[in-house]
Amino acid sequence: MEERGEGCLTKLPFCDFCIRSGVLCNKCVEKIRRGENTQLDLEISRYLLSANIPAEVRKITFYRSIEGKNILTLIVEKGDALIFQTKGRKLVRKLSERFGRRIMIIERGVKDKELLEKLFSPMKILTLNTIWLPDGSKQTRVILARAAKYKLDEEDVKIWK
Repeated sequence: MEERGEGCLTKLPFCDFCIRSGVLCNKCVEKIRRGENTQLDLEISRYLLSANIPAEVRKITFYRSIEGKNILTLIVEKGDALIFQTKGRKLVRKLSERFGRRIMIIERGVKDKELLEKLFSPMKILTLNTIWLPDGSKQTRVILARAAKYKLDEEDVKIWK
């Protein structure tokens, strides 16, 4: 995470020079090569750095994004999702317009249950089953209330695997 000066976002995954110029230093190239961050994270960081953002929202920490077919999920520091829901609604709307997807804000380090509740919201989760596979990996089976009329694209659900 790169620290910013006064008036800038607190933390973004890339250094200031790389965000502004588009020319990545070795450290930032390595983050992309290792898969820690993506080119989309760089675009989002660039947008967040250049957007007219209220002072309260400038305190956020953006870690990375996860791209689905219809949803763009931003991973932020614990407690920062509340800032987006209160003071940062305009920013979320602008991000949605800019990237052409619904924006979902998820806090880093949340438990699986919280993540799934957020992902399937406003649908009600009846049961969560964790299935441990022989290779050591796990799958989570989610059973939703039958009255759920909302459709979630299978592509958007697969991004969390």
